[in-house]
Amino acid sequence: VFHIAPPVVSVSHVRALGGFHTILCSSEGFYPSALEQLWMRNGEFQNASLTYSINKTNPDGSFTLHSYLNISDCVNYSCWVNHSSLSQPTILHMNMYTCNSKNKVCLRFKP
Repeated sequence: VFHIAPPVVSVSHVRALGGFHTILCSSEGFYPSALEQLWMRNGEFQNASLTYSINKTNPDGSFTLHSYLNISDCVNYSCWVNHSSLSQPTILHMNMYTCNSKNKVCLRFKP
């Protein structure tokens, strides 16, 4: 049984479907279940209706939250996470840039 456990946060590129690239922010192993997880685009919070989230309970009683966001432009995206175990919100940044004239989007992660 947990008293409190901080989330382990990660960001990744999932896949490109229908012209949209999908990015994923995961917060894993946190307790209690109350957690704020938001996407930012160029430093501005995105409406939660633009995201698709899955919240699940792990076998050990901790929680995991996955948030997906479809993107179509090459700007800076960040995942913002806040939890009672954190002294300040965790922000993971994802840099996008166009690789070639075929509009292939590449992703770079920066701490």
